[in-house]
Amino acid sequence: VKLAIIGRNTSNLNKHRGRCCGRFNAWASKSPGSVDPNMGAKIATEEQDSILKQLVEALVAIQVSFLIFETPRLWQVLQRLAPNFVWPKRRLMATTASQLYFERKQKLIDEVANLPSETPLCGAIDCWTTKDQTESYLAIVLQWINLIDYVFCKTLVAFESIHGAHAGEALSWSLWEALSERGMIKQLYSITGDNAGNNNTMMGHLQRKFHGINIIWDREQ
Repeated sequence: VKLAIIGRNTSNLNKHRGRCCGRFNAWASKSPGSVDPNMGAKIATEEQDSILKQLVEALVAIQVSFLIFETPRLWQVLQRLAPNFVWPKRRLMATTASQLYFERKQKLIDEVANLPSETPLCGAIDCWTTKDQTESYLAIVLQWINLIDYVFCKTLVAFESIHGAHAGEALSWSLWEALSERGMIKQLYSITGDNAGNNNTMMGHLQRKFHGINIIWDREQ
């Protein structure tokens, strides 16, 4: 190739340089995310949306930041693999992740709302604190048996941020708000947690909240 550049070359080498190097330079100069008009029609919008949602779910599952799609080298490789797909930027992926969250949340609300009113919902909770001790979270899981077809169901209902210490009052407030917002509080049958003292305090606060809406709920039973 060097000989071809300076002019001392055979005709075959010159043809090779013009053909192969020209194609490479044209590909390398393309801006990330652009689509070559000669590669065919773009993927339909509906299919693009479906692929985007699957892509977001995959990245969340393997715990990879959306920032990875801001890497120019990766853009070039992906564009070469699928030139007809408009690869998303991180902001669109973040927006899609939020949309998926609200869709799944509403689906869960509808599913529980359609359960027979006598279906007991059994909750389980646990708390986490980040390594730097700056953020705390409460995970809320619900389990129930569908009395129509007797299928055991289990789902993560919420992953709430806890402000301040894991005090029992703060935990009860977060749990109550999360379940009330989803219309699940009146069917709550039990709560399972570890033997930490704050959970005992939390159960006391929950019992008073239930009594406030005229529901008998005994933390000891």
